[in-house]
Amino acid sequence: MIFLEKCNELIEEFKQDCKTQKNGTLMLKLGNIPRSGYAFYKGLEQEHIKHFLIDAYKNNMPKEYLELIENFNGIRLFTVKVNYYGKFSFAHPRFAIYGIPMVPPGKREDEEPFDVRIEDLARHRKISDKWLKVGSYTKNIGDETDHDIFVDTEDGKVYTCMKNTCKIDETWNSLDECLCELYDRLSTTEWEYNIK
Repeated sequence: MIFLEKCNELIEEFKQDCKTQKNGTLMLKLGNIPRSGYAFYKGLEQEHIKHFLIDAYKNNMPKEYLELIENFNGIRLFTVKVNYYGKFSFAHPRFAIYGIPMVPPGKREDEEPFDVRIEDLARHRKISDKWLKVGSYTKNIGDETDHDIFVDTEDGKVYTCMKNTCKIDETWNSLDECLCELYDRLSTTEWEYNIK
C-alpha cells in the first residue's frame, strides 16, 4: 500500500522527535496538548487479527484493512490543539484509522487505538451493514465536518459520510486511494485552532 509508505516516511521524518510507549505505540511530534501529533499503534499479530476481526465479523474483512492493521493497529494523524472559547484546550485528531485496543479501558497505561468494533456500531441506520467503518477525519475544526470512512466489504470501494448521516460525500475505488488522498489533503494542517 502506498499509504503505508507515506506513514513510514513520516516516521523517518520525526525519528528525532518520537517516543515508544511500553505497549509499542510510536508517538511522533511530541508536545503537551496534544501529547503527540501522530501515533502509530503496534501492528496486530495474525492470531489476533483472526480472532478479533476475521472470526468475529459477520462480513468479509477488507484485504487492504487487514494489511494495514498488520502493520499498524490503528493510526492517529494530525492531532491538533483546540482552544475552546478561551475556557479550555483539548487535543483532536484530524485523521484516525481504527484498530483493536489490546488492554481494557480501566487498565490502560499507554495510549490505545480507537476500537473498530465499537466505532463500527455508531452509524446512521440507513448505512449498509456490509460497510465497515474503519476511520474518520475532520475537514475543518469548529465546523460540523467530522466524516466517517467506510469500506464496502463486498467490493472494497470506500465512501465517506458526514458523521451520523447517510449522504455519501466522497467515493474511492480502494482504501489505499482514499487514505493517500486524505493524508495529502490534511497534511497541510495547522497545529492549533481557536474556536471563538
